[in-house]
Amino acid sequence: MRKLGVWAAVFAVAGLLASCSNSPNSNTKATTTTTSATTTTTTTTGPSAAFTAAKAQWNQGSCAASAVQGQYWQTAATDLQTSESQPATATAIADLKQLITLPDMGLTSTQSNEFQSDVQYLDGFFDTPGLYSTATGNCSTG
Repeated sequence: MRKLGVWAAVFAVAGLLASCSNSPNSNTKATTTTTSATTTTTTTTGPSAAFTAAKAQWNQGSCAASAVQGQYWQTAATDLQTSESQPATATAIADLKQLITLPDMGLTSTQSNEFQSDVQYLDGFFDTPGLYSTATGNCSTG
């Protein structure tokens, strides 16, 4: 009988300890971990309508006779003036206007250098490498 009482005491103490460790007043601290996720959405937009129109004029000017290329370049500059104001856009407009002022034929070496510099910049701006290169004879209406 005494063995039964000892076992009853052991179970009673074990039950007491178990209830203490699960109670909200126990000495163990609860740790709460909060996880949050941040989603970043990047929207890539294509070129503006003004840029697309200016690029089309730049392309068409490459197929035109030198006597009328200035008309295409003027339209391209006007189109760009209606687009977003960016430093690169301002430079492209200035280069197009400078091209318009150059004579159609008989360029001096300084004018030829200006032409080459402007065309190189504009080919980069419009992503049309070598479009106005006389070495490759490129022409694009697209």
